[in-house]
Amino acid sequence: MGSSDGPLVVGLDSSTQSCKAIAWSRDGRAVAEGRAPLELMKPRPDYVEQEVTDWWRAATVALRQLVGAVDAKRIAGIAISNQRETVALIDGAGEPIGPASLWLDERAAGLVDRFAAEIGCERLHAITGKPIDVTPVVYRLKWLRENEPERLDQANKILDVHGYLTLKLTGTPSASWTSADPFGLFDISRKEWSQPILDHLGIKPSQFPNAVRSGTRVGTVNAAASAATGLSEGTPVIAAGGDGQCAGLGVNAMRDGVVYLNLGTAIIAGIWSREPVVGAFWRTMTSPTGDGYFLEAVQRAGVYFVNWFVDMFAGGRSDPAIFDRLEREAAAVPIGSDGLLAGTTLVGCMDPHWDPSARASFIGMHPSHTLGHFYRAGLE
Repeated sequence: MGSSDGPLVVGLDSSTQSCKAIAWSRDGRAVAEGRAPLELMKPRPDYVEQEVTDWWRAATVALRQLVGAVDAKRIAGIAISNQRETVALIDGAGEPIGPASLWLDERAAGLVDRFAAEIGCERLHAITGKPIDVTPVVYRLKWLRENEPERLDQANKILDVHGYLTLKLTGTPSASWTSADPFGLFDISRKEWSQPILDHLGIKPSQFPNAVRSGTRVGTVNAAASAATGLSEGTPVIAAGGDGQCAGLGVNAMRDGVVYLNLGTAIIAGIWSREPVVGAFWRTMTSPTGDGYFLEAVQRAGVYFVNWFVDMFAGGRSDPAIFDRLEREAAAVPIGSDGLLAGTTLVGCMDPHWDPSARASFIGMHPSHTLGHFYRAGLE
């Protein structure tokens, strides 16, 4: 049976700025795809949010585009990869309690060190694999406990994107080890939510979904989801996990001596490790297969910086030709951008400094520098 009529698997990637769905054949060929944008909201300084329902809206748009190009009956299963360190509070009826806070959100910056000290910085790092940094969800949950405790107590479930989309697809939220891990309150050695950390937050384990090994079947597409997406009712839904870890799996970096680079909203470099080694120059993440770990170095503003620059200084991304024009202009500029340097820590610095107050800059500006110089310096 060839790829033109054989079974397909769908990868649904709900990332920070868009949702993509791709149908793959058994021989690894992309057969069909769909996509939809996701908008960021910045209602106050340091706040970065999304409407939780937009995750499902974008997923349905992307999946309907995909199903419009292939027979839904060919789809043997669907798995979700997701933006990490993003959290939504869900009530008992399955509805969001306010917007989700994203991994770019820094509202909890002022309490990070204090909360880590309450548990013990080394202990927290050893349990979760995460250096003390504003990015993990655990600090925003502490912020909620101190500032909006009623919202936290009202939450029947505390979910990431993976959990919410599996809830909408199957009726039951689920987490994989690799989607739970980035929350910063998951024990990466025991592969379970950390009770000592939950105790410090005053949160019950039952408020989180069950976390399973990636590749586990967590349910099937229900009737409501079938009507919304075009997927066949009963299609298996498989746990996948965090997009950064899935990227490492996708390029076959789960072996000794191989480094991968993921150029997304954030830039991530990772290497596989058999053991959960912790250190100040990386964060330690569970692997998508459940065997071994990824040691990740992260620059928070990758494509996020590029998009911000284009929107602020180059007329915006609504112009479909803008990136082609900027690429041509940058290509005409020599390596090193004629001495112009860009510091792209637009939303703080992770490794090695773990400084949420770090900010971006251009250094060495000269009247001869053009827009192409600035764009190239940002890429460099």
